Amino acid sequence: MANFRVKVGSGNGEVVIKEAVGPTAAVVREKFLDDGYFVFNISRNWSINDISQLGRKLSTRQFILFNREFRGLVKAGVPVVEGLKMVVERQKPGALRAMLGQVHDRLIQGDPLSQAFAGFEGLIPAYYPALLVAGEQSGRLPEVLERFISQETRMQKMRSKFRNALTYPLFLLVVGMAALYVILGRAMPQFAGLYRDSAQDLPLATEIVMALGDIVSQHAGTIGLAMLGLFALLIYVFKSGWGQQLIERVIWRIPIIGSLWRLQNQNAFAWTMNMLLAGGVPVPEAMLVAARSAASPKVRAQILAAQAAVVTGSSLVQAIDDHVEFEDVLGDMVKIGESTGTLDEMLAYVAENGEEHAGDQLELISNVFAPFLLLLVGVTIAALVMAMYLPMFGVADLISGP
Repeated sequence: MANFRVKVGSGNGEVVIKEAVGPTAAVVREKFLDDGYFVFNISRNWSINDISQLGRKLSTRQFILFNREFRGLVKAGVPVVEGLKMVVERQKPGALRAMLGQVHDRLIQGDPLSQAFAGFEGLIPAYYPALLVAGEQSGRLPEVLERFISQETRMQKMRSKFRNALTYPLFLLVVGMAALYVILGRAMPQFAGLYRDSAQDLPLATEIVMALGDIVSQHAGTIGLAMLGLFALLIYVFKSGWGQQLIERVIWRIPIIGSLWRLQNQNAFAWTMNMLLAGGVPVPEAMLVAARSAASPKVRAQILAAQAAVVTGSSLVQAIDDHVEFEDVLGDMVKIGESTGTLDEMLAYVAENGEEHAGDQLELISNVFAPFLLLLVGVTIAALVMAMYLPMFGVADLISGP
């Protein structure tokens, strides 16, 4: 998504400048035309903040703060249109303000709040418009917004825990690679010259390290470019549909990591279904929204298959058991929920229980994987240093020569 500055004319002849967000200028133009405006021109805003938002969702924290402020105004009795206008006026320039300005324009034209937010799923959670529909139909918009804020805050904390659990191991990898470069590319060539001039037989380990040092020192630029190319290739693979599917197939087979990824998707599905069902959204529609919200392409396809089964008459528990690879506890709780009419409560239980298990697995990664990686890096560096200094045990022979 990018920010645009749009000069438009309204039906009463007024010419105004508006901010807008969209993937391309053509899409933004089409939106304004559909809203009844005449578009004079569109130019792109290229501020640092705008560039940082390209192709990404809005900051979760920004959107949560907006919803907190908006919910407070609506709960206090301020009309939706006026409340949104007040929030927009206090926003800093950027993608959020541009999007909210477009939403406000649609509200003025008579669109309901849920419809005004529709079409921005690339910037906001996909289930947000459906949640607003539930709030509008039940007349409990402040409660629905509070439920959304609680859910997103909870998910943000889990994502933060996940990032923190992986940050230290990644830091160790970077430090280890830097240490290897210093040893092989800088220190080893200095020792290699001494060892070769001595004309003495060297240990095999030292010869191997010397050969690696020659490769690193002579081809450091090529290796650096190759690593940058590999990094760019990984980014391309992560962004492509086939690449995401390939990476996910690998992730699902990795012990602990695969289980954690599956559990995270299950928790997100359970929380999304809980919110939508509690708001009065029918099960098939709630499943469709949950599928669009899924981070995993594989889980998204499985939920869509289960949703199709529910539409054709299958029970929710049977559809999940047949099509979705979640833990058995989800099916058990859904079965109880369907039979007792407490499906949303059972899904909340599954999500809360799943978050506890996910927290335990994250602690396991932090407490076991990170020390293991630290040990591996330390042992590797120690082995290289030992191989580098082994000939020094015969230093007298090296100095005297043959």
